[in-house]
Amino acid sequence: MNNLCSITMKVGSKGYNIFLIGLGNIGFRHLQALMKLKKKANIFLIENNSNNLKQIKKKIINNNKKLKLYFYSRIPKIDYVIDSAIISTNADVRYSIIRDLIKNNKVKNLIIEKFAFQKKIHFKKILFLLKKNRTRAYVNCPRRMFPDYKKIKSSLTKNDQINMTVSYSNWNLASNSIHFFDLFNYLVGNKPLKIVYNNFKKNIVKSKKKGFIELKGIIVLESNNGDRLILNDTNINPTIGGIWIESKNYSYLIYEAEEKMIYYNKNKFQFSEK
Repeated sequence: MNNLCSITMKVGSKGYNIFLIGLGNIGFRHLQALMKLKKKANIFLIENNSNNLKQIKKKIINNNKKLKLYFYSRIPKIDYVIDSAIISTNADVRYSIIRDLIKNNKVKNLIIEKFAFQKKIHFKKILFLLKKNRTRAYVNCPRRMFPDYKKIKSSLTKNDQINMTVSYSNWNLASNSIHFFDLFNYLVGNKPLKIVYNNFKKNIVKSKKKGFIELKGIIVLESNNGDRLILNDTNINPTIGGIWIESKNYSYLIYEAEEKMIYYNKNKFQFSEK
């Protein structure tokens, strides 16, 4: 998958050109969203696992006349600008994929799954390439765009101190914690955070993904003015858990899977639910 197709593809002259590289579970979700596009687009689906590629071809029924789908086992080189490229591969191969993609194609926008890379040097090298090629890049941490979290943000004053706790069972803390780091950072106003406690040394476990690890236990972060974030991967019933956010005037309990939020206005002594 790190090698590009040797043939330059003369397609994509009409509509948007979108690359989706990696068609695992997350990649397939991206594809489902792309299939709802209302504008003309050429979607290049790239997956080096032949079985995954066959399954995707069977699953996808393209009834959207505005979309053209192209399937590849390696990254193609095309004559036209790539408007957006979504990289949803594992982190261990992401650096080489992005490097080859940008060097051989003109890419306007890049969307990267978390964690972006596994080595600091890879961040530096890709940032250099992005700047050189004028490519804008985004890491896919969407919670700060969710309406409920925007509502919580709007309820906070400049000097509010925030306490936030995320507690679930077996939620892949190592790979998913970045979503809550980003959300917390959004709520507190991009303040520097430091780790004040963790017990991960005794709680390193094998990931379901071969060659990767996961973490059990707890991590606590604080900002310089006392905002606190607690992430906890418990051993309780997996159906129990949620996200609790508390400020001076409000308390929020969010159940994302159920799309449910309970909040308490301390000034009015009033509970609400949505």
